[in-house]
Amino acid sequence: MGKKKAIAAGHICLDITPAFKSKEEKSIKDLFRPGQLIAMDAAKVSLGGSVSNTGIGMKRLGADVELMGMVGNDAFGQMVLNELEKYDISPDSMIVRDGVGTSYSVILAPAGIDRIFLHCSGANDTFTLDDIDLEKVKEANQEKSEKTKVKKEAKKIKPSKDKNGAYNVNGTIIVNKKYGLDENYTYKDNQELYDEATEAFEKMQKDAEKDGAWFHIVSRYRSYAVQNWVYESYKKERKNVDTFSAKPGYSEHQTGLAFDLNGEDPRTSVKDKFEFTKEYEWLRNNAYKYGFILRYPKDKIDITGYKFEPWHYRYVGANISYKLREGNATLEEYLNIY
Repeated sequence: MGKKKAIAAGHICLDITPAFKSKEEKSIKDLFRPGQLIAMDAAKVSLGGSVSNTGIGMKRLGADVELMGMVGNDAFGQMVLNELEKYDISPDSMIVRDGVGTSYSVILAPAGIDRIFLHCSGANDTFTLDDIDLEKVKEANQEKSEKTKVKKEAKKIKPSKDKNGAYNVNGTIIVNKKYGLDENYTYKDNQELYDEATEAFEKMQKDAEKDGAWFHIVSRYRSYAVQNWVYESYKKERKNVDTFSAKPGYSEHQTGLAFDLNGEDPRTSVKDKFEFTKEYEWLRNNAYKYGFILRYPKDKIDITGYKFEPWHYRYVGANISYKLREGNATLEEYLNIY
């Protein structure tokens, strides 16, 4: 019979254990005094919580394990995901959520004193049954013979329209060659998400500058009318326009969630040349941390309808961007609507 797949879902946190340099036994009063500097050795960082403890244990025993939990879009959250990969456990089913902190524990264990735990439950407080992919749980509970296994095509998802007329899948707005917007739709129809994208971009831009990568927005929001002018202008001058420009109503720019970027030197970083800049390299390695994805990757024109655009980034939020961080899959593939 085929091997069952195990899923561990629930609490996960980052455990930080500072190592006390002194091995001399002291009372808590003598050890922890206000204003005192305590010499420490390097801290040990590991994973804690039922998800990691159970999941990693089963993984070591040879089980096919998938973990489901939640972390915040912060440094501790990235450390949790990195730790999972050390155990060859994919973090794809982990939720990365903005606005909440990753759960962590600081374990103090000085010589001769029982351990003291400082704990922040963080994102675990918001993780509920609704966050668990029950379809995957159901599949994991079904034992199938290797001889009779049949690879079934995943059921295609049909996007639905929100109250403002934008197509979406589970709250993620989708605009492509098939799913468009009416001419009255503007970024104000998704104002909260627009503001969230603005804040995320500004933080990303500042962090990139610290690393010596300088980029700016060439184009973001375009109204239906502006996109119509852009598209018609290209039609007069260029061939194969539909591979690099959207018809009016079918451009992500109408949502204000698409960002066309340029580097420090416009002579060497405009359009296709952007691929060969340090700014592009930085974005490829870091944009996902801020909720952005490369919208039109290489060799995906058969799915997106657009050629590779190294300058075009889309804000989708950290939960999706972390899962697409390798840049090899499209939003259509992730949402299963292609």
